[in-house]
Amino acid sequence: MDGTYVEGLGNVRIAEEVLATIVATAAMEVSGVVALIPRSGPDIKGLLSKKVPARNVRVTEQEGQVTIELNINVQFGKKLQEVALELQTAVKKAVESMTGMTVEAVHVYIANVVTVEEPAPAEEAPVEEETAEEAAEEIEEVEEIPAEPELPVLEEPTEPESTGTSFFGNAFKV
Repeated sequence: MDGTYVEGLGNVRIAEEVLATIVATAAMEVSGVVALIPRSGPDIKGLLSKKVPARNVRVTEQEGQVTIELNINVQFGKKLQEVALELQTAVKKAVESMTGMTVEAVHVYIANVVTVEEPAPAEEAPVEEETAEEAAEEIEEVEEIPAEPELPVLEEPTEPESTGTSFFGNAFKV
């Protein structure tokens, strides 16, 4: 990925991983996108990369035009076309506004529809009001901790009675 710009002060190059991170971040902010999943196909660079966005997003540039490909899982119940369109729009806007590059296309492959469990709303526990007198009574009921706790007495170790050989041929006592 070259992404070269000449602005009179020098060249600016944007790494593919940077573009992939921008794409992944924008994509995960879209409602209905559950996950970006690794793209399929022979891409050794993506398999060896430790950077997750680079593995899940393919960005290519030709003559200043950027093409983006990503595979996603969509939340069950969402309208697939709407999620895909919102995703394309969000990714294009993010890349163009942050880099100044022109996005030619955003190809979205919906790999799966998955159910997402919503976290249960936390129930508020009833708060019991306690008077100062009740709190004082509870404090009086607490037993004092002894200053020096008694420690158990350990017995002297005994000698093993027989020897054997381990799996590796080492002698040991049983």
